[in-house]
Amino acid sequence: MPSSLPLNQSNIFSGVRFTLSSSFSQARAAEIRHILEINGGVYTEEGLKDPKLTTVVSNTNRFEGWELLSEKEGVDVVTDQWVERSLLMGKPQA
Repeated sequence: MPSSLPLNQSNIFSGVRFTLSSSFSQARAAEIRHILEINGGVYTEEGLKDPKLTTVVSNTNRFEGWELLSEKEGVDVVTDQWVERSLLMGKPQA
């Protein structure tokens, strides 16, 4: 489903180093990744193994590797709705 969100480039996701859970469809994952990257986020190919990871975007709280997060501090798990709301509000939402 194509997003109706504004995709203007900004830096609202600057400092966000993210990975996506495998629970998203390929199309949805590509859309979320594009939104985050065009607005300052950095995708990591290392996923949960990346020591600089700050954010996991998932549509479920039991995604592949979720148990590894208990060992990591400072990694937020957010939804795709968080990404969209943050974009609409112009800043990452709490």
